[in-house]
Amino acid sequence: MQKEQSKTLKTIISLIVMTAIVLIFFGGILAMLHVTGNTDVIHVFAAWNSQGTDLHVVEYEEYNVPQYSYEYEDIVYTKNIVGVFEEIDGYIVRWMHPQLVRIVERQGNWLRIDDEQSWINLEFEPPIHILEEFMSQFGNTVSVFYENIATGFTFRHNADHVYFGASATKAPFALYIYLKTERGEVSMTDIHTFTADDNWGGSGVIRHRYNFGAVFTQRQLLYLMLSPSDNIATRILRRVHGLDGYKQFVESIGANPNFVQNLTYSYLTANDAGIFMRETYRFINSGGRYSLEFRDNLLANRYPFIISDYPVASKSGWAANFGQAWHDMAIVYAPSPYVLVLLSSRAGGAGDRVVYDSISMFIQEFNSAWFYPGAQ
Repeated sequence: MQKEQSKTLKTIISLIVMTAIVLIFFGGILAMLHVTGNTDVIHVFAAWNSQGTDLHVVEYEEYNVPQYSYEYEDIVYTKNIVGVFEEIDGYIVRWMHPQLVRIVERQGNWLRIDDEQSWINLEFEPPIHILEEFMSQFGNTVSVFYENIATGFTFRHNADHVYFGASATKAPFALYIYLKTERGEVSMTDIHTFTADDNWGGSGVIRHRYNFGAVFTQRQLLYLMLSPSDNIATRILRRVHGLDGYKQFVESIGANPNFVQNLTYSYLTANDAGIFMRETYRFINSGGRYSLEFRDNLLANRYPFIISDYPVASKSGWAANFGQAWHDMAIVYAPSPYVLVLLSSRAGGAGDRVVYDSISMFIQEFNSAWFYPGAQ
């Protein structure tokens, strides 16, 4: 009994000490930010987790505190990963992760920090006009969503145009099922039977190799839905999991639940596809039990339309009916990973592949040039 009380007391003391350390640490940072002499201070403070997800943000506007006259230089806390330049309006030479840094000199929005040859610009964005000019040659025949994951830099082209979603919509449905499985609501080893009601034409292998009554695990069905894009596997999973919970999930992450019809006959915009792939990246990087399995199934996509010199985890979709659809939505595992979505009503001929190839490689080069110096 005394041992248990002693153990409980030690636990309480440890919690008190840890809380005190946290309070002292953050109090010290805030004190540093407030006693910075009679010049103005820019500070944006945030807490991040290991995946770069913004957990808690408190932003302070630029302000002047003349009553404090302590001999401290200006300090800035960089909320996001920012580029470091050798000179003003020059090129990025390295990246700096969120941290407190001292400001040595100011020239407008440009701040020279500790190192004499290091400049940062908190308002800096890569030249988006380069992307706009490149995409102008395609008009509104293609929709694009591109996001550099580390920085959140995003480019959209015709991204609100609504398309017939085709098989691209299988990816977010798979994400929904993986998340349910991660929470323990269902199991990868659950057995499901192929019935006559599940039978369907189009892409896949089940209709060519299996008879009614064949059984599959949920793991097998997810692989079949994602890699060979099996329509029957999709219909079995839809029958088992339904669409009501999936619609709620779609809405919860900021996409349009009204686009969800009977899954493969749903609708899609590049904006929503970008949201789906961003959430997919978060799950893959979450360290979940099934995260890497999901990634590997997307890497095994048999019909990719987005290309890269780096591994591409994607889900594509093609349809000759319903106004045609030729889509791909991807996570590109470049040195600085990015999401890329290409949607169109093209037929997927040789000329269309040239268009998608050129967009894919242009985005890769842009991402390498501005978000990973030296990767080209």
